[in-house]
Formats: sequence, structure tokens, C-alpha cells
Amino acid sequence: MKKNKVIFISLNELNFDKIDKYLSSKKFSSIKEIKKNLSTTSSEIDYKKLEPWIQWVSIYFGLKAEEHKVVRLGEEMKFNFENIFQTLEKRGYKIGAISPMNIFNNLKNPSYFIPDPWTKTKADNNYWSKLLHDSVSVLVKDNARKKINFKSYFCFLLAFIKYARISNYYLFIKMFIKGFKNKWFKALFLDLFLHDFHLKKLKENSAEFSNIFFNSLAHIQHHYFFNSFDSLELKNPKWYINGNKDPLLDGLEVFERILSDYLKLSKEYKIIISTGLTQVPYDMVKYYYRLKNHKEFFISLGINIEEVQELMSRDFIIKFNLESSAKKALEVIRKLKTSDNEKLFSDITLKNCEIFLTLSVNKEINTQGVIYNDRLIIKNLKQFVDFVAIKNGMHDGKGFLYFSDRKLNEGFEIHNLKNKIEKIIFDEKI
Repeated sequence: MKKNKVIFISLNELNFDKIDKYLSSKKFSSIKEIKKNLSTTSSEIDYKKLEPWIQWVSIYFGLKAEEHKVVRLGEEMKFNFENIFQTLEKRGYKIGAISPMNIFNNLKNPSYFIPDPWTKTKADNNYWSKLLHDSVSVLVKDNARKKINFKSYFCFLLAFIKYARISNYYLFIKMFIKGFKNKWFKALFLDLFLHDFHLKKLKENSAEFSNIFFNSLAHIQHHYFFNSFDSLELKNPKWYINGNKDPLLDGLEVFERILSDYLKLSKEYKIIISTGLTQVPYDMVKYYYRLKNHKEFFISLGINIEEVQELMSRDFIIKFNLESSAKKALEVIRKLKTSDNEKLFSDITLKNCEIFLTLSVNKEINTQGVIYNDRLIIKNLKQFVDFVAIKNGMHDGKGFLYFSDRKLNEGFEIHNLKNKIEKIIFDEKI
């Protein structure tokens, strides 16, 4: 049976249907070529399940959310299903993966495997893979807290010197400089570097099925959607971003370069691109904050926690030695609210000795305190949080899919993609 080599690009949440105004320019020839062969996909109806860490698990495992039952980032699957990497490895394929969202490394001998920054699992055994994963994981989490970890920056720099392509140096330097004032360039810088790393690993290890996950365009749409489309009534405040800036345009310029590199490989590899989900603009201005120091904050409430696992966005898990301690803390946490009567945490879930939490304050934090049982226990909440962003985009179940050698029928459910990829790899009928 013939085997086809495949590069599967997870282009998280890009709204291909919203970018036509940019594509009149000749500089977007690769993106325009991809748009010609796009098909639409559909996902869950329940909005709570339209999270990337749920839907990419659905894609990788070929299961609906109700079947795989994963609801949190970094949560291991309760059932013994095989993801696409395991399935293909069993069939003799050499596997490579860069940041596959919410996927644990259960492979026996991957050509390369770099976990996403939030999932606690091992990288492959290569020194550079481990170095890159450890440094990126710290830098991504510390970026939201505006912290600088010099050791991680140094380790990342070593990996950058080894794997960044000289042809992209000018663009890297430009993004690095712009990133001091324009935060979205940091996310684009990381994606471009992961792309360079991926291309070199692909060449060195000859992976026959390789996946790379890009998140910067999803990040840009979530935080700056209002700046990209004049027709939207809501606008971002000037202190947040200058009205004449368009981060989505900056992102598309970087990804035109990235995607053109993959299209050049289409004679050797079949290229598959999926967005998983897309986004629609919010109908309100929604502020996002993260706790600066989780342990310090909970100590101020009289709650001693053993460990913190930080997740994407405002989510985190606090861990205790005893389940009784977790239950006692839960009683306090559920009653916490701000002094203007907004619930402090939501999506509160107890599991054994762990509590999952989302910092749910959506209003701008200025002088609010924290109230427990009608008593002010923290005078100034602002000292405990870092501003992350103003949320512009919310998830939508519509997605887009590209195959380099064919166009599929419209609207099939995204969890069927695993099966379709396997059939294409082994030249079976779809």
C-alpha cells in the first residue's frame, strides 16, 4: 500500500472568511492560493465546548467532545483512545509534532515532539527539544505576568541561534524591536521561530507525518479584532492600542511567508491546514486579568495551597495535599466577589485534591476590593492582578480546511478529520 507523507498545519482559529480586504495585495499570493481550495467545517453546538483545547483533542483523536470528555487544558484523557500520532506510528510512520494542543506524548519513538507550553508532558529525548520546550513554556506563562526569566531567555536564545534561518533574521529583528510596544509581535516572533525549527527538524529527521500548531493569529483576533474591521461598532480604547494599527495585517504578512514555505514542499508532502474553530466579535468590551502570584493571593485569603498549575488565559489549577483542605478552600472561593458585586471566580471545579478556577472579572479593575461573607477582606484587588488584554473575539464552531491536492465537501464535522487524514495518507477513498 502506498504511503503519502503529510504536513498537517494547525492554524488555530484564523477567520479565512474575514480577510478578503487584505488579499487584493499581490504580496498575499500563497494565502490566496490556499483560499481557493478551502472547505468549511463544523463543530460542537454547545458553546462551552468551543474551546481550542477541547476541539483540537476532538481533531487529533477523531472523537466528539462527549466521547473524549476532555474539558480542560492539560487534562489527560480518561479513556484509552488513540490519537492520530499513535495510530500512524503503529502503522510504521515516523512522527513529528510541534506544540500539538493538549496532547500528551505517548509515542514510543517520535522523530521530534515539542509539547504545547501548557501541557505537562515530556518532549522527545533530543537535548534541543527539551531546552526549547522548557524555555518556551516558562516564557509564554511569564509574558502574561510581565515577568522576565533570564535563564529561559538565554536558553531560548541558544535554540534560536541554532535553528532560526538566516533568511528570516531581518524579520525577526524587526518584530523583536516592534514587540516592545506592540505585544502581538511577540506571539508572531514565536510562531515564526517554531516554523523555522520545524523545517529544520523535518529535514534532519525525515518525519513522514508532521504537525505544527500555530496560535498567534488566534491570539491577535481574540485581543485586537475590533481594530481590523471598520464595520464593527465596538472599538478598543486608545490607551490599549492605537486606532491606526492593524495587528491582523501584521500577522498575515508573517504567515504569508510561513505558508509559502509549506506550499513549496507540496511536491514532496501533502499539505493539510485546519483552523479548528474561528471567531466572531464580542458584543461588549471585556477585560481579562491574571493573578500575579497565585500563592500570595490565596495566602492573603487564609488559604495555603501546595502547588499551582497555570493554564491558558485566566485559567489555573490550585492543588492541596489533602482533599479535606481542598473542600474547605472551595467553600471560601465560591463566596468571593468584588466590592462592585461581580463574581471573582467562575467554572469552579473540585477534583480530588485539585480545584480548577477561572478569574472571571470582566470589568476594568481600578479600586475594587474583595468581599467574603459581606466583609471586605482585600482592600485593593488591583495589586494582585496583571492586565492581560481586552477580549475582542469569541469562539465560533465554523472552521476551515485545506488539502493541497483536493477540495472536500463543505461542512463536515471536524472530529471526522482524523479519519480523512488517515485515508489520504494511505490513498484510500474518502
